[in-house]
This record gives sequence, C-alpha cells and structure tokens, in this order.
Amino acid sequence: MFNPQIVARRLNKFTVNIQAKKQKKLELKIEKEIRFNVEYQPNLIVKCPKCGFDNPMRAKTCFNCGFKLNF
Repeated sequence: MFNPQIVARRLNKFTVNIQAKKQKKLELKIEKEIRFNVEYQPNLIVKCPKCGFDNPMRAKTCFNCGFKLNF
C-alpha cells in the first residue's frame, strides 16, 4: 500500500533538491556575467581627492599632482 505522507515527503525532498540546483545554477550564471562583463571593473583605480586623476591602486601619490594618497 502506498502511504500519502511518505509520498509527500519524497516529493518535498525532490522539490527542495530541484530548487537548490536552480539556485546554484543562477548563482553561477551571475558570477559568469560579472566575470566577463566589460563594464564591470573592481575598484582597481584610486581617484585623487585633490585633482580627480585616476591612479592605479598601488600608487602612494597622485601621478598628476603629487598629492599623497592614504588608501
């Protein structure tokens, strides 16, 4: 005989697994979009507060005006 409660539990596990897989797939798609999106750039530049020049992250002073960058 079949027990409706057992069937419901099995279906619930199946549904939860499907939702978890869909969630993981969506997360991977988002990561891929961010990784390959040309417009997305992590903060690799430091804007000088004095002159507004875009300096590389490793810069200690502004390459344009010489202002000391404290980042």
